[in-house]
Amino acid sequence: MDVYSDIDMHNYDILNQSDVRLKTNIHNTQVNALDIINRIEMKEFDWIENNESLTADEMEEKAMDLYEQWINEPNEELGGISVKQYFENVTEPQVAIKMLIEETQNGSPSTLLLDRILELDCSQQLKDLIIADNLPEVKIQAINLLLEIGANHPVEKYIQIMCNKEEDEGLRELCVETLSTMPNEVSSYLFALIPHADYELKGLIAEILVGANKDEKIYCAAAGVETDPAAKPLTAL
Repeated sequence: MDVYSDIDMHNYDILNQSDVRLKTNIHNTQVNALDIINRIEMKEFDWIENNESLTADEMEEKAMDLYEQWINEPNEELGGISVKQYFENVTEPQVAIKMLIEETQNGSPSTLLLDRILELDCSQQLKDLIIADNLPEVKIQAINLLLEIGANHPVEKYIQIMCNKEEDEGLRELCVETLSTMPNEVSSYLFALIPHADYELKGLIAEILVGANKDEKIYCAAAGVETDPAAKPLTAL
């Protein structure tokens, strides 16, 4: 659908248009881009004087109407039921999680599936996805869903991912962001890392601890001093 009017972003930006943090296996392409561009047939035209266009608000309303029509109309490929009914028929968390893995591997999971997972009690299955050997994109989806649910997180796994420089960068950043929402709960784990952490890891730890309750241990940690002999080791990882 074309837009024929200005879009007021109210001082916000359009995010994730081409975010390197969301990508892996970046390398030079073998595609001859110039050859593809040269194959594009250029057209010129004159506008019809009475041509009517949609405003941005009208376009958004129209798009929502078309979406609602699509999810509610019978679908032959689904045996005559609607797309909405198809996802409502998913009642087992294991089935929903399997669909999440498959859809994420093939691109992006549908909003209807994500909403259904939020409706079901899938917290434990989502934690298992993060702990198991799954694609980074699958783990990112699982973490975001846990955040929306408001469930407990496998924080030790997040710390392990944060410490591993071979992990996907987007996944590492999301783990740091999530740990930053619970600095007091994870501080004892982070104190144990400081004596052996390199410069980058210390920076990530500081980014998390900056929101913790300010006490002597926090100030000493900022100075690189180990003050908590009872800090929890990450042996369980």
